[in-house]
Amino acid sequence: MDRERSLSSLTIGISLILSVILSRLSLGVLVYPIPVMLSSYRMERTRDSVLLQAAALIIVLVWRIVPEVKVVNADTLGMFILGVVFILSTGLTTLIYTALREKSSSMLRKLVIASVPVMILGCAYAIWLETESGLVAAEGIKKLFSTVMPETEMFAEIGLLVVKLFTVPFSMVFGAIPVLFTESAVNRFKSEWQAGFASMMMPPVFFWVFCSLLAVSLVGYIAGSRIVTLVGVNLLMGFGLHYILNGLSVVHAWLRSKNPAFSASTLIYLLFFISFIPFLGGVAWLVLLVTGLLERWVRMR
Repeated sequence: MDRERSLSSLTIGISLILSVILSRLSLGVLVYPIPVMLSSYRMERTRDSVLLQAAALIIVLVWRIVPEVKVVNADTLGMFILGVVFILSTGLTTLIYTALREKSSSMLRKLVIASVPVMILGCAYAIWLETESGLVAAEGIKKLFSTVMPETEMFAEIGLLVVKLFTVPFSMVFGAIPVLFTESAVNRFKSEWQAGFASMMMPPVFFWVFCSLLAVSLVGYIAGSRIVTLVGVNLLMGFGLHYILNGLSVVHAWLRSKNPAFSASTLIYLLFFISFIPFLGGVAWLVLLVTGLLERWVRMR
C-alpha cells in the first residue's frame, strides 16, 4: 500500500512539473493537460483526480499570467484581474463539484450548480469594465490588443468586446476542464458511469431560461443598455455551454449504440483538441449546442 501510494505521489509530482514546463511553450494551453491525464489513470478516487487536474490548471494559469504581467498597472490591470477570475473559477468549480460528489450521480447536474458562482463572478467583471472605476482597465485591455495589430484600431475594440461578452463562458470552460478530463479518465472502465454520461440531460425548465436570456440580450441591445446586453449575453453563453455538454452526451450515446466499448474520455479529448483548430472548433461547438437544444423535441437516443 505504501509503495503504491509513493508511486502515485511520484507520478503526480512529475505530471505537475511537466505541466508547468509545457505551459511555457507556445502551445502550452493545448498540451498542458496531457501529463495530468496520464497520472489520473493511476488514481482511483474522482475527488483526488479532479483536485489534481484543478491544481495543475491553476499552476499553469499563474505561470502564464505572472511573466506576462510583470508590473500591474493601468495597462495590465484588466487582463490581470481576468486571469484572477479564471483562477478563481477553476478553484470554485472544483471545490463545489467535489463537495457535491455524494449528493448526485449526475455530472451535468453538479456542474450546473458549481457554475452559478462562476456566472456571478464573470458578470461582475464584465459590468466592472463598463463602470467608471473599470474604464482605465478597459482602456488598458484595448492597448494590449492594439499591440497585436497596431495598424488596425478596430481589432482592439473587438478584442475588448470579446472579453466583456465572453468572460462567463471562458471562466466556465476553465472550471469544467478539470472535471471533464479527470472524471472521464478515472471512470473510463466503469460501464455505469459511461452509461450515465450517455444519458445526461438538461432539465426542461432550463430551455425556457435559455430563451429568456436570449430575449433579455436582444431587448438590452435594442434599448441600448450595454450592461443588460453584457449580462444577458454572458449568461446566455454560459447556459449554452451546458447544452453543448448535453449535445456531447447525445453524441456519446449514439457512438455507444454503434460500439458499446466507446469511452467518453476519447470524445472529450477529441473535442478539446478540435477546439484549437480555427473554424472547425467553432463548427463543432455549434453543432453540439444545436444538438443539445433540439433534443427537447427530437428523439435522438
